[in-house]
Order: sequence, then C-alpha cells, then structure tokens
Amino acid sequence: MMRGKSFAKIKGFFSRARDRQHMATGLTYAVLFLLPWQTRWIFSEGLLNGEHWEYGTFSLYAVEVIILVAIFLRGHLVWFSGLWKVQRRIILFFGACFLSLSFARFFDGALYHLLHLCFAYALFSLVVDTRVQTKMLLFSFFAGLVTPSFLAWFQVLMGNSPASTFFGLAFQDVSILGTSVIAMGGDRLLRAYGSFPHPNIFGGYFVVAIIFLMWLGWRGKKEIWLSAIAILFGSVFVLTFSRSAWLALVVGLIFIVMAAWRFHTRPPPHFQTIAFFCVIGMLAAGSIFSQAIFTRFDTSERLEALSLSERVNGYEQWGEVFLKNFVIGVGPGGYTAVLSVLFPGQSAWAYQPVHNVFLLMLSEIGLLGFLVFVWWGMTVGKVIVSVFQKSQGFFGIGFCIVIGVLALFDHYLWSLWPGLALSAFTIGMTLRLSLEKD
Repeated sequence: MMRGKSFAKIKGFFSRARDRQHMATGLTYAVLFLLPWQTRWIFSEGLLNGEHWEYGTFSLYAVEVIILVAIFLRGHLVWFSGLWKVQRRIILFFGACFLSLSFARFFDGALYHLLHLCFAYALFSLVVDTRVQTKMLLFSFFAGLVTPSFLAWFQVLMGNSPASTFFGLAFQDVSILGTSVIAMGGDRLLRAYGSFPHPNIFGGYFVVAIIFLMWLGWRGKKEIWLSAIAILFGSVFVLTFSRSAWLALVVGLIFIVMAAWRFHTRPPPHFQTIAFFCVIGMLAAGSIFSQAIFTRFDTSERLEALSLSERVNGYEQWGEVFLKNFVIGVGPGGYTAVLSVLFPGQSAWAYQPVHNVFLLMLSEIGLLGFLVFVWWGMTVGKVIVSVFQKSQGFFGIGFCIVIGVLALFDHYLWSLWPGLALSAFTIGMTLRLSLEKD
C-alpha cells in the first residue's frame, strides 16, 4: 500500500509541469557545475596493440546522464526566436554525420562519437532555453571550476595528482613517462591537469571562463567574488602552460578591445577591474614559474621539440587519412582507427588525432559534412554580427575567435567529450548573450 502511495506521489510530481521545469532548471545548473569532473562508466575499454586506446574506449559520463534527465524533464524546449535557423542547420549537420556513419570504417566508434555529439547538442539546447538565467548559468560554470583550480595548484606544487574513480581522476606523476610535464635541464614540472584528462583542455575551459568574467564586468557586475575568482582563475590559467589557450585569450581580448575602440565605446570600470585582477593572478603565478613559461617557447628543449615534431608528423599523416574517403569521411571518431591501419605496429598512444579540429572534421565527416558545418557556422555568425555594435556583439565574436584559435591548434573540441561540452556551452552562451535583451 505504501509503495502504491509513493509511486502515486512520484507520478503526480512528474505530471505537474511547474515542478518538472524547476527541476530541469536546477539540473541544467548542476550540469555546468559538474562539467569539469570526468566521472564515467567505462563499459568497453579500447585496446590497440595490447595497450589502452582512449579513442576506442566506450563510456558514459555521469554529466551526460544528468543532461538526459534534464532534457526529459524539460520536454518542449523554449528557444530564443532567432535560433530556429541555427537549429535547422544543426539537424542537417547531424544528417551528414549519420551519412558518414553509414560508411564508417570503425562503425562502433563512430556511433559512440555521435552519441557524445547528441549529448553536446542537448547541452546546447539547455543553455539557450529562455527559462534559465544567464547569471546563474555563468555562476554555475565558475563555481564548478573552483575546486579543480585548487587541485591544479596542488598538482603543480606536489608533482603528482591522486587517482579517483568517483571523481574521474587519473593518477598523474611527474616521473611517469607520457605525463604532460615541462623539462628544464634536469628538473621536471607537472603541468596542471585539474580534473581534466589533459592540461590543454583545462586551459581551454579557463580562457572561456576568464572572458565570461570580463563580460560580466562589462555589464557592470561588481560583486567582490568576481574579483576573487579572477585572481584564482588568472593564476591557474598560467599553470596549464597551454600555449594554444594563452594565444586564444590574447587574440580574443585584442579583438574585443579594438572593436570597442572602433565604435568609440570605452571599457567600463568594472571590466577594467576584472582584467586587472586576472593579470595580478597571472603575474603572481608567472613570477613563480617564469623559467617554465620561457621553456614552453624554447624549441631547443627536448620535450618541446618532440611535441612540435609530433604535431608536424600528424599534419603529414592527415592527408593519407583524408584521401581514404574525402567525400563523406572515414566516420566520426574514426581517425585514429584509420591511422592504426595505415601505420601499423606502433604503440596505442602514438595514434593521435591531427591537432586541428577543422582538418580532423574534414577527414572524419568528409567535404559534405564539413560544408554543412560551415553553413551552420555562417548562420551562427549572422546572429552574432547582427548585434555587433553592442557589447554582446564584441564578446560574441570574441568568443568565436577564441574557439577558432583553440580549434586551429588542438583537436579536443571535437574528439573528446569535455571538448564537445565546452564547445556546446560556449556557442550556446554566445548566442544567448547576442539575442538576450539588456
């Protein structure tokens, strides 16, 4: 009898639209808060030549489950009116991806990658829903990065990071080969992983977070916690030692400031305050690890030269993968599988996607899928350009530039779930800021 009553209460709760919407909104904020944590259920570990193969490993992330529940509770999505063309282009893009899937050489991997793409689209849909608050979305995103920030300082200072299945953390140690480190003579410094699988991904999240902080400052937000977070984020941003993230931040901010100057818009005091505290954090970390920063740009150092050589080799191999099926591609997520066929006998870690999202997409979904992607990108661009002379437009294009720079020099925005999630969140927030009324 009690079970029947409990079931009736649960059924009644889900039948009440207002309760469902409140829970969906709360779960959306929870998703952004938990986004940095890589907790997942690995239901099939990928093996290549007897070694762990990440791009052949099938898993479901905890945050993806929360996204699915939030979408289920939300039901009918309420988007901004200017986004329906963007949605139609996305549907066409998924159509092109499924066409590529049909001819994929690594079908299971392609299907798994498309599943992650669907979750990323679901996250995008939750972010652009009009029933959530922009400030709360950003607050949740910032709050989620605070604990990984303190973890980052621990990692760099101690030279290791503990493993945790529950939190999705892999063990890292400065003495283990394959760990991302900076070698300075006989010393090795561990780069900050935070809660992510690689420091470059960690850096990508922080460049987005820092510019969002500055956008809040531009909008006149003057909460003390923004300044405190700016110092913390600025310092940790340096500890990632991610050159692509550093470049993305510099180029993005230069554009925003120049655009403001072009339209005779002076950066407001709160923007300058946030920027000042970010710089303070960067200078504090930079003064402690100045030698490591200079080493990152010294191509005569062995590890830096090796990193550059591997990237150049990746570009050389890309052509052979692309020509395997340049019309519809080798299938989403199938790049490393094809590499293992073209260049057999190497260690699993040697098979890496080309460090350029655009080239990677060209090879995996072909010219057809890539052209649809460009068409979708142009549609997004039109929405942002329509408000270019407003601060939303400055920052909107600034975010597009940031994502573009990251995409030019790395692959994670397409090849890995945390990168797909970052892309979905950033593009969704950019469109939201462009269409939302002041």
